[in-house]
Amino acid sequence: MNVSRPSRYPTEDGLKFTGIDLPTPVSQINKLQKQNPHLAINVFGLENERVIMHRLSEKQGSIPRINVMFIISFNFLLKLNLLMVSRV
Repeated sequence: MNVSRPSRYPTEDGLKFTGIDLPTPVSQINKLQKQNPHLAINVFGLENERVIMHRLSEKQGSIPRINVMFIISFNFLLKLNLLMVSRV
């Protein structure tokens, strides 16, 4: 997936993306979740080498939860990989 070509993102998965930008900014996650009430979307990030929560869905129950990691740079991705390996 290439962030510079959002027209090539897979959107034939049954999710409703009306009025949602691709890649989707954190500010539009509430709207995306409202359009897809069968999902709960959480957004995490990394700050000072610690995992932080940008958004936690308030939806309750046994619905599918999507946990998204907000990635800022390649360096961030490397640190996240090291963090995940150290937890195994």
